[in-house]
Amino acid sequence: MRFFDDVENRVTVFVDDLALTWPQIEIERETPYGKSLIKIDVPRPYKPNAKEKLPVVLLIHGFLGLNSFDALLAAMPTSKYIAAAMHYGSVPTDLPVSDYSKHVVKNIDAVVDFFGSNGHPVYIFDHSMGNIYFQMMDRDYEKLKGIKTYLKGRIGANPFFGEEAKHAFIGFLDTVILPSLSFFKSTLESSVLYTLRQLVPFDSKKGVRKRGINLSKMMIDNESTRRNNAWVAIKKRILYLMTNMDSLPQLNRIPIENALNRLPAKIFAIQVNSALEESKSFDKLIGLTNLKKLPVLILKSEKDGVAKFVPRIYESNNVAIRDITNNEEKDLFREHLYHMVHPIRTTEIIDDFITKTSLEQKISH
Repeated sequence: MRFFDDVENRVTVFVDDLALTWPQIEIERETPYGKSLIKIDVPRPYKPNAKEKLPVVLLIHGFLGLNSFDALLAAMPTSKYIAAAMHYGSVPTDLPVSDYSKHVVKNIDAVVDFFGSNGHPVYIFDHSMGNIYFQMMDRDYEKLKGIKTYLKGRIGANPFFGEEAKHAFIGFLDTVILPSLSFFKSTLESSVLYTLRQLVPFDSKKGVRKRGINLSKMMIDNESTRRNNAWVAIKKRILYLMTNMDSLPQLNRIPIENALNRLPAKIFAIQVNSALEESKSFDKLIGLTNLKKLPVLILKSEKDGVAKFVPRIYESNNVAIRDITNNEEKDLFREHLYHMVHPIRTTEIIDDFITKTSLEQKISH
């Protein structure tokens, strides 16, 4: 057999957009404001009538979008699990901004109910801002039929806490926003942001969260070409950071780029605004209330540049904390995207957690 030299430069592979999309499940949920269409990416077409009801690992993304789960979808063994990456769901036109996070939580509940009622044990793997949604699930437990009935366990990866918005704001400014606006230095927006960066360290945690709420509200209320240009620059910076991970296949760049290009500044701002507003109710939270018996595993890094861990909320016999800090890592953004940088290792962590949890639940019954 003859092998070609310099294959990378001599062979071109053409792949269309359809080949770079996942099979999807679609669920509709009725809301007081109209229907919400929830799409769920899965590695292969879902078979509701399959005899073996595999555990479902419901992947709930954070600030940086659904496609950060592409590597996990590809890595998780389809013979053992159904990996299901959930879109937040369409937003009815009249939905108040203040209700956005509640809307997402109800959509998560609808997805858990869908899989659970089809016979699957359901586990949640949430990243970053997904922690706010999990805290809301604990708070609103009695209203969430799917969560109450079918949720078997939860893995929280790099959980974001609203009271630590100061840490997140500085990390996001330094890693994403300011580098992306370097060529806008003469604009008013850049001047404001650079000035803000100088002031933030001297502000209180609550003060910085308030700044974040006000900034996101301004993005929601104001339509401007300059704001949109800044958002395009920020998305390019996020794309650069997310697609230059060592473990990320080059083809994954295309769906991530497509997803970011579709995301308008207004929707991103609504997500941030609503999550920060909801987070106020958890500032004095000690432990979980309704989900305190649910097996929980938290993955946290001491060098995470975006999410700072708050241990008091997870002081319980049913909660395990796994330190995933890489002390040699200089890119603190990579620490926040552990599951994306280390998909195989993350899959092993998920497998260990579900295997142990399901065995303990069988013994207890």
